[in-house]
Amino acid sequence: MADTPIPEPRIALVTGATDGIGRATAFALGRAGWQVGCCARTGGKVEALLAQLAEAGIRASGRPADVGEEREAR
Repeated sequence: MADTPIPEPRIALVTGATDGIGRATAFALGRAGWQVGCCARTGGKVEALLAQLAEAGIRASGRPADVGEEREAR
């Protein structure tokens, strides 16, 4: 599996993106050239993260969502 090429464009969705491992993952993927979709339960934190990612030159979008709720995970 390690030799399987990743198709372009490289887009990743990171849940829990505003803190801890999720935040680090969003930045790591962005620095590696991926477009990053971010979601977390707190809207203000998502907006702040998107601003920080943009400052770092990382293409990202996002919105608040609780993926534990089926209607929000769609």
